[in-house]
Amino acid sequence: VAVSGDATMTSGGVVDIAADAITAAEIADGAISEEHLDVTAVTGLTAVAPASGDHVIIYDADGTALKKATLGDIVSTLETQRPEAPPTPTSSSDMRFKK
Repeated sequence: VAVSGDATMTSGGVVDIAADAITAAEIADGAISEEHLDVTAVTGLTAVAPASGDHVIIYDADGTALKKATLGDIVSTLETQRPEAPPTPTSSSDMRFKK
């Protein structure tokens, strides 16, 4: 069987597709699922320092859909001021400790 273009085939029938031969235009909508995005399945990446404009993929609150957010959005959400907690009672301020 003759193969041409971006693919080659060994005599054993193993097909090899050239690097960068498949672009987003050739991938059907919905063809990539969460299992394909498993971080343990992604190899060959180098750790780099994150930037606030970097995008991350997260699950929505229901855990049913993937969403894209910037790292800056996530950090600013986590840094949002929370109300101050009331002071911890002490023996001098708590009436339960008074005679």
